[in-house]
Amino acid sequence: MATDNQTIKYIQLHQSLVVLMVRIFLLQVVLTLGFLIVRASYQSIFGASLDNSGIDFFIVYMILKAIDIIGILIIALLWANKYYRISPESVSAFEGWINKKTDIISMRTISSVKLKQSFLGRIFGYGVIRVECMFSKQVIHLKYITKPHHFRKMIQNLTSEAMEKAPVTNQMSTN
Repeated sequence: MATDNQTIKYIQLHQSLVVLMVRIFLLQVVLTLGFLIVRASYQSIFGASLDNSGIDFFIVYMILKAIDIIGILIIALLWANKYYRISPESVSAFEGWINKKTDIISMRTISSVKLKQSFLGRIFGYGVIRVECMFSKQVIHLKYITKPHHFRKMIQNLTSEAMEKAPVTNQMSTN
């Protein structure tokens, strides 16, 4: 918590945990359906049941469990390596683990801040904030963040404060 002598340098945001849990749940559903399909195919091809005690069941189970663990790790790594920062100077989006991508829009050049929330987003408290730059077609989407109304208002306030301190003029050349 900041005191009067301290200022917050930036706030770092991740996608909502609800979105992360839904992705993991969907992976589980897909793997379960995959297992049921493999089991039915096994019965139709070999004419035998893939019962819970045979070596064939164990092999299929271990393969699906390995896919499950790898899938969860990939989902978690993608979630952990996609985040956003809001500071008094800019809004930034960072993405990637191996190939990194960074987008930054200065608070002084933000032309609009829009919020989009789906029905489920309103229920679970997440949304997408779209931040647009006034001089270029650059757009940053803060996807599936919690408390989107709060952070949209924060960006709007910081943009207003930045514009009051130093208004921006278009210095781009028109060749």
